[in-house]
Amino acid sequence: MSDWILNAASEIKISELVIDLMNETIEPKEMEIKPILAYLPRLKETIYLTLENENFESDFINSGIFKIELSKKYNFLNCTAILTDKEGKEYIGKTYTEFSYEKKFKVFKPNIIERIKNML
Repeated sequence: MSDWILNAASEIKISELVIDLMNETIEPKEMEIKPILAYLPRLKETIYLTLENENFESDFINSGIFKIELSKKYNFLNCTAILTDKEGKEYIGKTYTEFSYEKKFKVFKPNIIERIKNML
């Protein structure tokens, strides 16, 4: 997933994004691409399974996000999970660093102007 995030973010020139795990959305919206969205149902299910295994009510967590900051110079991202319970208390996880090991690849199809430039 980090390769898709890093390459897509590089193409649209953003340095941070937020993944809403409970609503399965991403901000900015341009980052809502299938290779990233495909992981979100499984991540949401992991939250519910963990709550169940720890004997919490299934509605104990009402908000869960990944706050992701991307390195412009190097090929890595920092991700922090933030969960909010039904009483409004925030639980901030450790920040994890994830590197991209694959070669850079294009995520978005070039628009007409980019295609013309490539032909010249």
